[in-house]
Amino acid sequence: MTGTEDELVETESQPAETRDLPRELEAAIRQRAYEISQSADAGSPEENWRRAEIEVSAGRHDESDDVVKRDELAAAEDEEASVLLHARIGALGHP
Repeated sequence: MTGTEDELVETESQPAETRDLPRELEAAIRQRAYEISQSADAGSPEENWRRAEIEVSAGRHDESDDVVKRDELAAAEDEEASVLLHARIGALGHP
């Protein structure tokens, strides 16, 4: 297949309502759909695309959860450092 034929096949297997996705997300879904299509449990192009959407979306959600947890941990560490600093400053002011 030529590059044009590849693009045509990818576009035909991609549901119309997902054609407006951000490029990065669409590329990740397309890559995963291709990987699924090469596996023993591949379905139709549309089924592979839907499965890829679900898997990629789940992965992106997990990454978001990690960022939130990291931010919460950093905030807790900052608060603890602040409390310790105030305690030390208070100890210096009161012999």
